[in-house]
Amino acid sequence: MFRHDLKHTGRSSYTGSSKNYLQWVYPVGSSTSTPAIGTDSTIYVGSYDSNLYAINPDGTLKWKYKTDDTIESSPAVGTDGVIYVGSNDNKVYAINPDGTLKWSYTTKDNVASSPAVGTNSTVYVGSYDGNLYAINKDGTLKKDPPPSLGNQIYSSPAVGSNEILYIGSRNDRYFYSLDSNLGTRWRLRLLDLIDSSPAIGGDGTVYIGADKLYAFTESCSYSGSNWPYKTTNGLSITSSPAISTGDNIYFGAESGFYALYSTGNVKSIVNTIGAIGKSSPAIDASGNVYICTNSGLHALDTTNYAVKWTYPIKDENASPIIGADGTIYVHSSDGKLYAVGTSSAVVKTIATDKTSLNIVEGKSGTITATTYDANDLSLSDVVLNASVESELVATVSPGSSTTDANGQAVFTVDGNAVGEANLSITTNSTSTLIPITISQKSGLVVNSLDITPSKLTVAKNASGTITVKTLDANETRIPNVYINVSNNNTSSVSIEGGKVTDDIAEASFLVTGIEEGSASITFTADSISGTSTVSVIAPETIALESTSLS
Repeated sequence: MFRHDLKHTGRSSYTGSSKNYLQWVYPVGSSTSTPAIGTDSTIYVGSYDSNLYAINPDGTLKWKYKTDDTIESSPAVGTDGVIYVGSNDNKVYAINPDGTLKWSYTTKDNVASSPAVGTNSTVYVGSYDGNLYAINKDGTLKKDPPPSLGNQIYSSPAVGSNEILYIGSRNDRYFYSLDSNLGTRWRLRLLDLIDSSPAIGGDGTVYIGADKLYAFTESCSYSGSNWPYKTTNGLSITSSPAISTGDNIYFGAESGFYALYSTGNVKSIVNTIGAIGKSSPAIDASGNVYICTNSGLHALDTTNYAVKWTYPIKDENASPIIGADGTIYVHSSDGKLYAVGTSSAVVKTIATDKTSLNIVEGKSGTITATTYDANDLSLSDVVLNASVESELVATVSPGSSTTDANGQAVFTVDGNAVGEANLSITTNSTSTLIPITISQKSGLVVNSLDITPSKLTVAKNASGTITVKTLDANETRIPNVYINVSNNNTSSVSIEGGKVTDDIAEASFLVTGIEEGSASITFTADSISGTSTVSVIAPETIALESTSLS
């Protein structure tokens, strides 16, 4: 659910990824809805396109459910797998794990508050009509009429021990504590709009952001003389606080990331990562902190909150969550759901600076390859493997190379013989092919092929030979030319693969008859082609014919 648990600690039992590699992105449309994760690792998130999306862990769509208006609310998942979410069509929805409607409950205004599912399966959620709704698991109200808390509840309820609830009312600025029967225990008027949601510490202290960060005991007193805490620039706090296992409090503001002791004293302020709006921190099992700013998604370490890595999701209002495998999920205002963090890069495309490579025999050329992720950002530290299908024509070095800080690796191709081949550059997830042409270094150009014989007859299970000579326009022999071979009937005839002509410009190919029939064998060198027809017959005397093709 929103902020991970009923107390809104933002604290996960899973360790987040140590790498910022992007796994995938999925277009779900823009919204402030923060994703929730089911026990089967399905990711649920709402959208301004009115849909609740269910995304598989591999980034494919599982299903989507259409409501009648935009969704700002963040989903919550019950112990039975039912997903609860509010919509601006004034309804709270309960959606079965298969994407079908279980029930909906209609309030009197938009539901942007995110539901909290209590220990007794009661669903608590606020509405812009000012009411706090407690809905039973069958879709009926626990208390009717619901308690009115002013107007425009945007905040999401936190639930403490004994089912004590804490929630803020946005426009009238009151912060409420309610008992398990939804009776008001106390309320306090803060000095600014309440867009933040409360979090409850290990000792029961409740924290909420408004004009300052407030800390209240269960009995409605300040939690110490240092509270409330005012940020360095004094602007309001819309980020919802997170609480570490040691009861350190983390939150964001326009002036940066703040870490406070439970006493209200400052532990650290990180003002080098950009401005933070509604983005609320997520804490992993190792104490690392993840938060979004206007400069990107940042992973901060557990000691001095130094930046471990950054991925450029530039949305100061997006709140990250942590999956069981350490993946960090972020729903951004650019309309995409991001899955960030794997042990190795997931390469979507390999781009090269040339679409083909032409080299003179005996010379070299280079290809620069750049790797990109699913968001079209270049990837460093990716191992690329390179090979040429015919090393008779060309060789490539190095055979593998790691991309640099710009996501690039450079490969050198050496032209060994006149001919054509393909350079293959691969990772574990994708590949690309670059055609290579090696031309004659002397400037001689293959003009014709002398193929002997033009018609060959062999007996079944017997063999013969076809010899090919490479000639220029003056019928001068051109040595060291690669000849490619193509066979249109491999069930009747087999023939050796491509070869390079020798010092007298000849290459001989062994042909074997397999079954009675015929095949057309095409020889190609430097874009010039010629054919020889091979017939396979029952054992008898074989006649050979010779011809020159140009």
